[in-house]
Amino acid sequence: MSAALRTPVIAVVGRDVPIELIEAHGAMVRRLELHPGSDVAEATEILGTGMDPAAIAVLAGVLETDAAPLDAIVLCSDSDATQRLFFGLRELARTKPERALPPIHLVDIVHLPRASSLEYAREEVGLLAARLQAWTGRTPSAADLARAVRERDLARLLLAEMRRRVDGATFFAWRSSVDEMPAAVAVERLRAALAAEPDPIPDSVPVALTGSSQYGPEVVAAIEACGARVVADDCAGGSLGLEIGAREPSLDGLAERYWRDGDSAHRGSAPERAARLAIAAERQGARAIVSYARRRDDAASWEVAAVRSATSLPVIVLHDQEYGGVDRSLLIDALGEKGGARV
Repeated sequence: MSAALRTPVIAVVGRDVPIELIEAHGAMVRRLELHPGSDVAEATEILGTGMDPAAIAVLAGVLETDAAPLDAIVLCSDSDATQRLFFGLRELARTKPERALPPIHLVDIVHLPRASSLEYAREEVGLLAARLQAWTGRTPSAADLARAVRERDLARLLLAEMRRRVDGATFFAWRSSVDEMPAAVAVERLRAALAAEPDPIPDSVPVALTGSSQYGPEVVAAIEACGARVVADDCAGGSLGLEIGAREPSLDGLAERYWRDGDSAHRGSAPERAARLAIAAERQGARAIVSYARRRDDAASWEVAAVRSATSLPVIVLHDQEYGGVDRSLLIDALGEKGGARV
C-alpha cells in the first residue's frame, strides 16, 4: 500500500485519550498494552523498578514491536505511571534518535468539578485535534466528528449490555478489542453477538472486581479460573465509564464527556466510588468484592476501608500481585470450598 493510501495508526495509553477524535481524523487506534510474560528487561532499565509494571510492559512493547509503524503515541494523565511513561518516552526520543520513535503527546484531562477544569479539558482536546491534523494531514468536518462521537457512544452502550450477558473474561476481551475497531464495525459486531444465543456461563461464585486497570482479559480469566465469575467491576479498561456519553457530538461535547469520566481508582473519590461499586455488585448478585492490585500500583490499597464501609459483602484483598498474576491459593481459599465467599 502506498504511503498516500495508508491509514494512519495512533497508539494510545490510558483511559483519558478521546479515541473518537482519532477516528474522526481517519486514523486507526492501537491500544498499547503488553501481555504478561513478555521481555521487559530493557524497559525496566530505562524506567526503573519503582513503578506500576503495566507501564514498563507498555514501554517494552514499544521497544520490541515489529508491527506496522506508528504515526504517534498519545498518553494521558490518568495515573502517575502513565505520566512517567510519557516523560520516559519523550526522553528516549530525545537521547536515542536512532530508535525513530513517533511523535509523543500527552492529553492532560483534569477531572475536578470546576469550570476551570472543564475549560482546561477543552483546551487539551483542541490541542490534540490540532496535533492529529498535523499527523494525519486530515481535517474532519463537524459531521465526521459527530458521527464518530455518536457511534463510539453507541458501542460503549452495547458493551454495557454485553457485560450483563457474558462471563468477565469474555467481556474484558470484547472491551479491549472494541477500542481498536472502527466504531461502526464495533457496533455491527456487538449487535450480532448480542442477537446470538449466549454461551452457558459456568456455575461459580459471582464477584465484583475493583482496583488496578485491566486493559485485557488475562487477570480476569485467572480470577475466574479459581472458581469466581466477575459480574461487575469499576476498573479502568472495564465497565468504568461505559454509560457516560457526550451530551453533544462536538469537540466541546467530547471534552466535557472525558472531563466527567474521571472516576478511576487513581482519580475518583474513594467513598463515592465504593458506594457505586457496592450498588453495582449487589445489583448483579455478587457474593464478594475482589480488590486486585498489581505490585507498585498502590491506589487500590487506599480504597479498601471505604469499600468495606460501603457494603456488607466480604472484600477479598489481592494486592502486591505480579503483573498479570493472581495468588490462586489465597483466592480459592477466600472463595470457599462450597461456593461461599469469606475473607
